[in-house]
Formats: sequence, structure tokens, C-alpha cells
Amino acid sequence: MPSLVGSEMCIRDRITRGHERQVVIEWEQGVLESAISLSGPWLHLPQITSPYVLNTDDAQKFFRLKSEATPTN
Repeated sequence: MPSLVGSEMCIRDRITRGHERQVVIEWEQGVLESAISLSGPWLHLPQITSPYVLNTDDAQKFFRLKSEATPTN
């Protein structure tokens, strides 16, 4: 199941269970990043918008929100 990590997550950001095998990530600000390992490298995903729906049958991934517009690893 996906995880959202990072100190930028605020109280309005949330992860909920969608229909059957789905997880929904919602956020108001920032750019979503993903990685297959918690230690990275992190992939900047500026094209992904909220809400983002994931299938839980997919491979494990980690997610975080970055407040700045430039990617970091």
C-alpha cells in the first residue's frame, strides 16, 4: 500500500481508501514525488494532480509532497 512521507504534509492532506483496491491521495499545495524505496531516488511528478487514485495491486511505492517547484533527491 502506498505511503505518504515528509514533513510538508499538512492537516488538509489525506490518504483515503477508494473503491475496492484503490487508494486516493489528496492535497492542496505542493508537488507529488514518488520512489520505490524510502531512501529514494525521488521522482518529481508535476503532471500529477489531486486527487490521485492508485491501484493497490501495483508495485509498492512511497509518496511525498514537496512545497517548492524544483525537484530534489
